[in-house]
Amino acid sequence: MQGKTISIKKKGKIAQFCIKNFIGEEKRREIILTPIEALYLKEMKGLNIEIPNIKEFSKYLVYRDLRIKNFYPLFKEIKGEFNPEKIYKGKAIKFPEKIKEKLREKIKVRLTKDKYCVLEGESNSLKKFIEHLYKKHWFGQIGVYKKSLGNIIFLERFEALFLEEKGFIKLKEKEKEELKKGFKDHYEVFKYWRERGFVIKTGFKFGTDFRIYEVGVNPFQFQHSLSVLHVFPRGFKMKVEELSRAIRVANSVRKTFILAIPKYEERFSKPDFYCLGKEKIPIYAIKCFSQEGRITSLQISSLLNEVSNKNLKLLLAIADREGGITYYEVNKIKVVPHGESNFNYFEVVWKKI
Repeated sequence: MQGKTISIKKKGKIAQFCIKNFIGEEKRREIILTPIEALYLKEMKGLNIEIPNIKEFSKYLVYRDLRIKNFYPLFKEIKGEFNPEKIYKGKAIKFPEKIKEKLREKIKVRLTKDKYCVLEGESNSLKKFIEHLYKKHWFGQIGVYKKSLGNIIFLERFEALFLEEKGFIKLKEKEKEELKKGFKDHYEVFKYWRERGFVIKTGFKFGTDFRIYEVGVNPFQFQHSLSVLHVFPRGFKMKVEELSRAIRVANSVRKTFILAIPKYEERFSKPDFYCLGKEKIPIYAIKCFSQEGRITSLQISSLLNEVSNKNLKLLLAIADREGGITYYEVNKIKVVPHGESNFNYFEVVWKKI
């Protein structure tokens, strides 16, 4: 019965319940049900049928959960009135052009085996680096993080590549290739946000690639980052469990979780169903996963492309092994000032519905 429809006569309590609650497709003398709708009516309303053969039981669990919470999941396409795009306001970063040549000629970069870039040079040149790049734009680290201890200045790989590209330091071609190896996508994302004034640091403590601070933050303020960002490379498959864990960790420390996903032209994945809210207004397009499933960047990208023209919000619904459902709302981000990028950015938030 997988993939086949089930019809019931258009009379009686169950039929009236279907009509009132947008279940099935209403015909002249009957109501046509999908296997998921039929199973819901069997379990919750006593519809006298055999249990339909449903290949992906997680979809049924999500459908049932939404119905119990007074939402109206539908199998036909609908359009809404939402604009789910979020704006992140940056500010084009301006670098001190006059000191570029002085720093480039007088500061040496020692690349270590484990890819730290330690700066060496005369004290006056290092002071200029601290004054113009560390204090104002928080490039690099001096001594011990968050403590006034030590005076060694070092850069992490993406900061070094960025400052070399902007003309502040020198790196050999071989060194640049070593720093980019396996991280070209990450550097492209780092560069895009840095050029718009956001301060980008490692997100290791939060299980992500980067943490993002608002424009203008300096290392002496020690304020908390606003968001964490994870780069989702082309062709990579992520366990749904891992994605869920990363999002919940970010939300638990009051940070927004952002996904950087390569741009795709092709369409690959469609929502499993659409959903009316409690007020019967179109609100969500929903994609279901089991706890042990995997998700790709192409899936998320094509899902967002699919729902953006319908003015709906994308909801990822994950069914755990015990039938519990966790929901994540996904919204596209527009970074201002806008510029060309090979990536799209999406904000993912745990949603209690």
